[in-house]
Amino acid sequence: MTTWSLWTGNMRKIEISDNRILDAAIEEFGDKGYALASTNVIAKQAGVSKGAVFKHYPTKAELFYAAFERELSKMVNGLTVAMGTIPKQSPFTTIALIVDWKARYSLEHPNAAKVMLEGIVSPPKKMDMKTQELLGKLKTFSGRYIFKDLDWSSFDPRYSKEDILSVLETAISGLQARYVRPGLTVDELTGIRDECTDFLKIVIKGMEK
Repeated sequence: MTTWSLWTGNMRKIEISDNRILDAAIEEFGDKGYALASTNVIAKQAGVSKGAVFKHYPTKAELFYAAFERELSKMVNGLTVAMGTIPKQSPFTTIALIVDWKARYSLEHPNAAKVMLEGIVSPPKKMDMKTQELLGKLKTFSGRYIFKDLDWSSFDPRYSKEDILSVLETAISGLQARYVRPGLTVDELTGIRDECTDFLKIVIKGMEK
Protein backbone atom coordinates (compact mmCIF):
# COMPACT_ATOMS: atom_id res chain seq x y z
CA MET A 1 0.00 0.00 0.00
CA THR A 2 1.23 3.50 -0.80
CA THR A 3 0.20 6.63 1.07
CA TRP A 4 0.65 10.12 -0.27
CA SER A 5 1.11 13.16 1.95
CA LEU A 6 -0.37 15.91 -0.18
CA TRP A 7 0.98 18.80 1.86
CA THR A 8 4.58 17.54 2.02
CA GLY A 9 4.93 15.86 -1.36
CA ASN A 10 6.38 12.78 0.31
CA MET A 11 5.49 9.25 -0.61
CA ARG A 12 6.40 6.16 1.33
CA LYS A 13 5.41 2.53 1.07
CA ILE A 14 3.71 0.90 4.02
CA GLU A 15 4.07 -2.88 4.14
CA ILE A 16 1.14 -5.16 4.94
CA SER A 17 2.58 -5.97 8.37
CA ASP A 18 2.92 -2.24 9.06
CA ASN A 19 -0.74 -1.73 8.24
CA ARG A 20 -1.83 -4.52 10.58
CA ILE A 21 0.18 -2.95 13.38
CA LEU A 22 -1.10 0.56 12.64
CA ASP A 23 -4.70 -0.65 12.37
CA ALA A 24 -4.39 -2.26 15.80
CA ALA A 25 -2.64 0.83 17.16
CA ILE A 26 -5.47 3.09 16.02
CA GLU A 27 -8.00 0.96 17.88
CA GLU A 28 -5.92 0.76 21.06
CA PHE A 29 -4.82 4.40 21.12
CA GLY A 30 -8.33 5.51 20.18
CA ASP A 31 -9.98 3.42 22.90
CA LYS A 32 -7.56 4.17 25.74
CA GLY A 33 -5.46 7.18 24.78
CA TYR A 34 -1.68 7.18 24.44
CA ALA A 35 -0.80 6.90 28.13
CA LEU A 36 -2.96 3.85 28.87
CA ALA A 37 -2.55 2.04 25.54
CA SER A 38 -0.69 -1.27 25.66
CA THR A 39 1.82 -2.35 23.03
CA ASN A 40 1.16 -5.95 24.14
CA VAL A 41 -2.49 -5.56 23.14
CA ILE A 42 -1.49 -3.89 19.87
CA ALA A 43 0.85 -6.78 19.02
CA LYS A 44 -1.82 -9.35 19.87
CA GLN A 45 -4.50 -7.60 17.82
CA ALA A 46 -2.10 -7.23 14.88
CA GLY A 47 -1.20 -10.92 15.03
CA VAL A 48 2.52 -10.25 15.43
CA SER A 49 5.06 -10.52 18.24
CA LYS A 50 5.83 -7.53 20.44
CA GLY A 51 9.36 -7.72 19.05
CA ALA A 52 7.95 -7.26 15.54
CA VAL A 53 6.11 -4.14 16.67
CA PHE A 54 9.29 -2.60 18.05
CA LYS A 55 11.26 -3.67 14.99
CA HIS A 56 9.01 -1.44 12.90
CA TYR A 57 8.51 1.25 15.55
CA PRO A 58 11.30 1.35 18.16
CA THR A 59 9.23 3.21 20.78
CA LYS A 60 5.59 3.55 21.75
CA ALA A 61 5.80 7.26 20.91
CA GLU A 62 7.04 6.50 17.38
CA LEU A 63 4.22 4.00 16.93
CA PHE A 64 1.69 6.63 17.97
CA TYR A 65 3.21 9.18 15.60
CA ALA A 66 3.16 6.70 12.70
CA ALA A 67 -0.52 5.95 13.36
CA PHE A 68 -1.30 9.67 13.69
CA GLU A 69 0.56 10.52 10.48
CA ARG A 70 -1.14 7.76 8.50
CA GLU A 71 -4.64 8.73 9.63
CA LEU A 72 -4.03 12.42 9.03
CA SER A 73 -2.80 11.65 5.52
CA LYS A 74 -5.83 9.43 4.83
CA MET A 75 -8.19 12.14 6.01
CA VAL A 76 -6.52 14.86 3.92
CA ASN A 77 -6.54 12.61 0.85
CA GLY A 78 -10.22 11.82 1.34
CA LEU A 79 -11.09 15.47 1.86
CA THR A 80 -9.14 16.57 -1.21
CA VAL A 81 -10.93 14.00 -3.38
CA ALA A 82 -14.31 15.05 -1.98
CA MET A 83 -13.64 18.75 -2.51
CA GLY A 84 -12.48 18.04 -6.05
CA THR A 85 -15.97 16.83 -6.97
CA ILE A 86 -17.66 20.05 -5.84
CA PRO A 87 -18.02 23.09 -8.16
CA LYS A 88 -15.92 26.15 -7.36
CA GLN A 89 -17.17 27.87 -4.20
CA SER A 90 -16.32 30.96 -2.20
CA PRO A 91 -13.59 30.35 0.41
CA PHE A 92 -16.16 30.63 3.22
CA THR A 93 -18.50 28.11 1.64
CA THR A 94 -15.47 25.85 1.22
CA ILE A 95 -14.66 26.20 4.94
CA ALA A 96 -18.23 25.22 5.87
CA LEU A 97 -18.09 22.20 3.56
CA ILE A 98 -14.72 21.15 5.01
CA VAL A 99 -15.98 21.38 8.60
CA ASP A 100 -19.11 19.39 7.74
CA TRP A 101 -17.05 16.77 5.89
CA LYS A 102 -14.65 16.43 8.84
CA ALA A 103 -17.58 16.04 11.22
CA ARG A 104 -18.98 13.17 9.16
CA TYR A 105 -15.53 11.63 8.81
CA SER A 106 -15.09 11.71 12.59
CA LEU A 107 -18.38 9.91 13.09
CA GLU A 108 -17.42 7.26 10.54
CA HIS A 109 -13.87 6.81 11.91
CA PRO A 110 -14.19 7.50 15.66
CA ASN A 111 -10.91 5.97 16.84
CA ALA A 112 -8.92 7.57 14.04
CA ALA A 113 -10.52 10.91 14.97
CA LYS A 114 -9.53 10.42 18.63
CA VAL A 115 -5.93 9.64 17.67
CA MET A 116 -5.73 12.69 15.41
CA LEU A 117 -7.20 14.94 18.11
CA GLU A 118 -4.78 13.63 20.75
CA GLY A 119 -1.90 14.09 18.32
CA ILE A 120 -2.91 17.70 17.78
CA VAL A 121 -3.72 18.64 21.38
CA SER A 122 -1.34 16.54 23.49
CA PRO A 123 1.13 14.46 21.45
CA PRO A 124 3.70 12.25 23.22
CA LYS A 125 6.53 14.44 24.51
CA LYS A 126 9.14 12.63 22.43
CA MET A 127 7.14 13.23 19.26
CA ASP A 128 5.69 16.68 19.90
CA MET A 129 8.22 18.52 17.70
CA LYS A 130 7.62 16.17 14.75
CA THR A 131 3.87 16.43 15.25
CA GLN A 132 3.95 20.24 15.32
CA GLU A 133 6.12 20.31 12.20
CA LEU A 134 3.64 18.09 10.38
CA LEU A 135 0.70 20.18 11.54
CA GLY A 136 2.47 23.35 10.44
CA LYS A 137 2.82 21.95 6.93
CA LEU A 138 -0.83 20.90 6.99
CA LYS A 139 -1.99 24.38 8.03
CA THR A 140 0.01 25.92 5.19
CA PHE A 141 -1.46 23.42 2.73
CA SER A 142 -5.00 23.96 4.05
CA GLY A 143 -4.81 27.74 4.02
CA ARG A 144 -3.48 27.90 0.50
CA TYR A 145 -6.06 25.38 -0.70
CA ILE A 146 -9.01 27.19 0.89
CA PHE A 147 -8.02 30.70 -0.13
CA LYS A 148 -6.51 30.04 -3.57
CA ASP A 149 -9.50 31.58 -5.36
CA LEU A 150 -9.65 34.89 -3.48
CA ASP A 151 -9.99 38.03 -5.58
CA TRP A 152 -6.46 39.29 -5.04
CA SER A 153 -7.24 42.58 -6.81
CA SER A 154 -9.58 43.54 -3.94
CA PHE A 155 -6.71 43.72 -1.44
CA ASP A 156 -4.67 46.74 -0.45
CA PRO A 157 -1.61 46.76 -2.79
CA ARG A 158 0.63 47.12 0.27
CA TYR A 159 0.01 43.43 0.88
CA SER A 160 1.51 40.81 -1.40
CA LYS A 161 -0.25 37.52 -2.02
CA GLU A 162 2.28 35.84 0.28
CA ASP A 163 1.61 38.44 2.99
CA ILE A 164 -2.13 37.75 2.80
CA LEU A 165 -1.71 33.98 2.89
CA SER A 166 0.69 34.26 5.82
CA VAL A 167 -1.83 36.31 7.81
CA LEU A 168 -4.59 33.83 7.04
CA GLU A 169 -2.40 30.89 8.06
CA THR A 170 -1.72 32.68 11.36
CA ALA A 171 -5.46 33.25 11.81
CA ILE A 172 -6.15 29.55 11.24
CA SER A 173 -3.47 28.69 13.81
CA GLY A 174 -5.15 30.99 16.30
CA LEU A 175 -8.54 29.39 15.73
CA GLN A 176 -7.03 25.95 16.21
CA ALA A 177 -5.36 27.04 19.45
CA ARG A 178 -8.65 28.41 20.76
CA TYR A 179 -11.05 25.67 19.77
CA VAL A 180 -9.17 22.39 19.36
CA ARG A 181 -8.93 20.79 22.79
CA PRO A 182 -9.30 17.38 24.46
CA GLY A 183 -12.90 16.20 24.45
CA LEU A 184 -13.95 18.30 21.44
CA THR A 185 -17.11 16.73 20.01
CA VAL A 186 -18.46 16.63 16.47
CA ASP A 187 -21.44 18.75 17.53
CA GLU A 188 -19.13 21.40 18.99
CA LEU A 189 -17.00 21.38 15.84
CA THR A 190 -20.06 22.06 13.71
CA GLY A 191 -21.30 24.66 16.17
CA ILE A 192 -18.17 26.81 16.00
CA ARG A 193 -18.05 26.76 12.21
CA ASP A 194 -19.92 30.06 11.72
CA GLU A 195 -17.91 31.82 14.43
CA CYS A 196 -14.64 30.78 12.78
CA THR A 197 -15.89 31.84 9.36
CA ASP A 198 -16.94 35.27 10.67
CA PHE A 199 -13.51 35.75 12.24
CA LEU A 200 -11.73 34.97 8.96
CA LYS A 201 -14.03 37.37 7.11
CA ILE A 202 -13.02 40.13 9.54
CA VAL A 203 -9.32 39.32 9.00
CA ILE A 204 -9.74 39.50 5.23
CA LYS A 205 -11.78 42.71 5.43
CA GLY A 206 -8.94 44.36 7.32
CA MET A 207 -6.57 43.76 4.39
CA GLU A 208 -8.89 44.89 1.61
CA LYS A 209 -8.77 48.28 -0.12
